[in-house]
Amino acid sequence: MKAKLKLAEVVPELLPVPPVKGGAVETLVYDLAKLLSDKFDVTVVSRPSGTKPNDGLSYINIPSTRADRLCLSIKERLPKSNPLRHAAKIQNVYQYSKKAAQALGSKFDIIHIHNEPNMVPLMRKFNPRSLIVLHMHNDHLVEAPLFRMRYKRILRNVDLVLCVSNYIRSRIIGTYPEFRKRCITVYNGIDTGVFCPKGRTSALKVRRKYNIGDSKMILYVGRLVPDKGVHILLEAMKQVVKKYPDAKLVICGSSWFGRNSKTPYQRLLEEKGSAIAGNVVFTGYVDHAYIPGLYSAADVFVCPSVWNEPFALVSLEAMSCGTPVVITKVGGIPEAVPENYPYLAAPGDPGDLAKKIVSVLSASKHKPFRERMRMYYDKRRFAKKVEMILMEFWRSRHENNNPGL
Repeated sequence: MKAKLKLAEVVPELLPVPPVKGGAVETLVYDLAKLLSDKFDVTVVSRPSGTKPNDGLSYINIPSTRADRLCLSIKERLPKSNPLRHAAKIQNVYQYSKKAAQALGSKFDIIHIHNEPNMVPLMRKFNPRSLIVLHMHNDHLVEAPLFRMRYKRILRNVDLVLCVSNYIRSRIIGTYPEFRKRCITVYNGIDTGVFCPKGRTSALKVRRKYNIGDSKMILYVGRLVPDKGVHILLEAMKQVVKKYPDAKLVICGSSWFGRNSKTPYQRLLEEKGSAIAGNVVFTGYVDHAYIPGLYSAADVFVCPSVWNEPFALVSLEAMSCGTPVVITKVGGIPEAVPENYPYLAAPGDPGDLAKKIVSVLSASKHKPFRERMRMYYDKRRFAKKVEMILMEFWRSRHENNNPGL
């Protein structure tokens, strides 16, 4: 029997796999690794999860050192404009990448690096014969002009660049047109078996827990950081309650995965929410297992992002649970819905956002999108496409290097 190709799935330096602390990329990689394990011998590289899963995967854990934790603390306390923040980030990535690359030790056929281009040089140095695939979940390659010459050199050492949306692909090839042929769009997938309508009993339980009753329930799920636009949603809510005085906005999340300590931005949100205190519920961090029930209980889900979000999985999750969504026209978010979708709001505009929310709440029925999610965005379809791309590229490169076969 032919041996499987050895595949390393490498996540960024912050969170572990299995995703015991959450994280969109880590959750996606864990699902992907398990689904690819039928065709590949898969090893996941991440921070330690503190668990011993029986999932058929191998793990290489890179523990954080005291210096790593200090750098992370510095990074979290400083604004993005502060050069010390970038220095702390680079230090952490360098140490993590070096240990990961040494641990992999030229034993892997394919190294699949997620969202951290700065890992590539050391991975290539220690794994010169491996196929290196860079999977971009954000636009890191283009957002910092200062680093573009460095990223151009990095891309020369990458065999393939997978992009989570056409928006990300267009940004990359617009900046680095010479790498156009290496860039492929592969939409992320969700577990449509988990994210599915949970029924009336589940909805009543959620509504009881947050004292919503029969009122209209507007839901936000995600991190509480300025880019996500929750402050705009709170402003919009002040207009929504003029039409629906009993409506409840449920804000589910915290500043960082698994953390409920409050940041200045969270305190700002609470201050904004105090003007309509009877209409706003802050849940804090909620375990991922309970999120499908929240989606199913809501009348509308809102993704109010004000930054160019690459591809909002939360919108897919909500639609897969049968809940209509209001989303902003930024980044790759609109790619999840059909053309001429009626509930696309202008980013940063509370009035337009309120208008779209009211339109959803006033509609007698909505076009169901669950079947669309199952057909185009299920995680099994996503994994199959990744598998096909990796296998075809590996075979192509192998045949080109061995023309006599």
